This record gives sequence, structure tokens and C-alpha cells, in this order.
Amino acid sequence: MHFAMLFFIKKVEKSFEMEIQKTIEQIMLQIDRFENGPAAEAMQNAGMNYEQNFGVSLFQLKSIAGKFKKNRQLADLLRKKKIRETLLLAFLLEEIDKVTPEKADQLAAGNLNTEMVEQSVIHVLSKLNFAFEKAVRWCQQDSNFIADTGFILLARLFLLNNQAIKNYFAPLAQAVIDINGGENLHTAKAIGRCLRTAGLKNESYKPKILELLNTLNQQDAKYIARIKDEVIPYFVDY
Repeated sequence: MHFAMLFFIKKVEKSFEMEIQKTIEQIMLQIDRFENGPAAEAMQNAGMNYEQNFGVSLFQLKSIAGKFKKNRQLADLLRKKKIRETLLLAFLLEEIDKVTPEKADQLAAGNLNTEMVEQSVIHVLSKLNFAFEKAVRWCQQDSNFIADTGFILLARLFLLNNQAIKNYFAPLAQAVIDINGGENLHTAKAIGRCLRTAGLKNESYKPKILELLNTLNQQDAKYIARIKDEVIPYFVDY
């Protein structure tokens, strides 16, 4: 009986693996169908580097994802292909309720550029019930795109729930002061967007944000300027 049960389990697992591989083949056919060379080249020129890029639009990727059922194993296998389109589809096909805190850390660490940051936040990270805690922790990381993920995630969470600003503004402000952004303007832009969202969603924080910006003079001038450019023009009353 024991041997028969093991044989049955292995047979089921093999059948499932074959089904997953078949799904991936179908997905790759869809990606190939929507390939856009000029778009891929434009992305590369804009600094959006991937090992392989077919230039498929986000709209088309969402359409492709809609044809398949969300599945954790499928998402993980798509990530392993390290193609832009499979990396982004993995976010769309992730099973949110199966994402653990450890898995969330892996997703943040795997973000290679601002596009992946945005898509991971929109489709996975902002939907987690521990999102705020992770966002604050990631904001404190020196690794550029992990920090970017934290600030962009916090911005989206503020957008969805402006009452949370009062609970998370203090750790946000401390992270902005402590982070060593160097000359990474994409991180500065993420910080600026987060601060801007906080101020626009809760105007009582505008003076605090402007005061915070005035304490950043010890950092790189271009870095500070990029943060301010993302914030000050939107605070016209101040």
C-alpha cells in the first residue's frame, strides 16, 4: 500500500510538472507573437537592462496573463528564465496568499530595474498583509533597487490608505535621512515620489516634508535636487 501510494504521488507530480511546462511553452509562443524589437531597443537605451527582452508591452503582458491560472510554481519557473517578459508575467501570475515574508524579500532582491520595482509593487507586494512592515525595512537597505522597492511600495500604500501616513511617516523620514543614496537618481526619484504622495494625501505633513528636505544638504547635490524636483513643484501652497 505504501509503495502504491508513493507511485501515485510521483505520477501526479510528474503530470503536474508536464502541465506547467506546457503552460510555459504556450506563454513563450504568446511572447514571441507580440515581440517588438524597436521597443526592446528603446528600453535598453533608457537603461532598462535585461538578459533578454522581446519588447512586449505591459498591456499585452496583462492580456497574456489573463489566459492562465495563477500558480506559484509557474511564477517561480518563469522567473528562472530571466527574460523580461517572463519576469514581469511572474508577478501577474503569482498566488498572493502563498507569498511568505521570506518570499517577499526574494522578490524585492530580484528587482533589476525600475520597471520590475513598479510591477512587483502593483501586482504583488502592495497586496500583502505585511506590506507596510516590509516597505519600511526595505527603505533602510543600501541595495539600490531594494530601497527603491521599499519607497515605491510605501508610496502606493499611502495612496491606498492615507490614514497609515501618521503611523509610518517617522520611520520613512528616518530612512530618507539615513540612506546612502550616493548618485543613484532612481532612488532619489523613488524617495521623492513617496514623500510627494504622503504630502498630497495628507496635507498636514507638507511642512514636515519640506523641513525634512532641508536636512539633506550633506548628500550629493544632484541626488538632493532630484528628490526636491519630485516634491516641491507639487506643494504649490508652500
